[in-house]
Amino acid sequence: MTLGRWVLAGLAALAIALPTAANPKTSGSPTAAKTKAQTKAAPARSADYLNCVQYVKKTTDFALAGDAWRWWDAAAGHFNRGKTPKEGAILVFKKTDRLRYGHVAVVSSVVGPRRIEIDHANWAPSGAGKGKVTTQVGVEDISPKNDWSLVRVWYGPANEFGKPYPTYGFILPKPERSLPVTVLAAAINEAPEISDMFVAHSDGSIGPASRVAVSEGPRNTRAPRP
Repeated sequence: MTLGRWVLAGLAALAIALPTAANPKTSGSPTAAKTKAQTKAAPARSADYLNCVQYVKKTTDFALAGDAWRWWDAAAGHFNRGKTPKEGAILVFKKTDRLRYGHVAVVSSVVGPRRIEIDHANWAPSGAGKGKVTTQVGVEDISPKNDWSLVRVWYGPANEFGKPYPTYGFILPKPERSLPVTVLAAAINEAPEISDMFVAHSDGSIGPASRVAVSEGPRNTRAPRP
């Protein structure tokens, strides 16, 4: 065998002897094994997982967009906002270090001047309560002016009210319009002859005009009897 053939044979033997595990792209490499282990360990969300925004959209007519804390500004021009709780309203929590996206909850009942109950989802730092829905949860107002700008929420697992959280206030639901009022509002808009007597407000309610035009009727033009 010539010297050249000996060299080629030696290189071929060396290539065969190299371990294939040195290639990180192979399935048996440590890198690939670590990636598989990390994928298996990643927790999967259950089918009934809901964050607070998803829950409010699912159970109410408030179709606002964005993270929870953005709802306060998003509601401007579409819904009334206030500092007094009302059943069906949305309590909007501000963004904090603990609430990175803020929080929204539905007011299920008004218990007193400083106590309400809410329905909400995903009010849990971690564990089994993450993404779960809880209803009739107590909330107390601890703000100095009783304007609900600072509240504490009841946390069942600890059997106590939690830490204080700042809020913007309440996004109020639109008033329901009854059929007779809606029909009358349409009639007022279409009939100028009665528009001086009633006023259809923007919320759908009907009220008397500031000045009601009263018809005096035909006058008696006959001469009085002697």
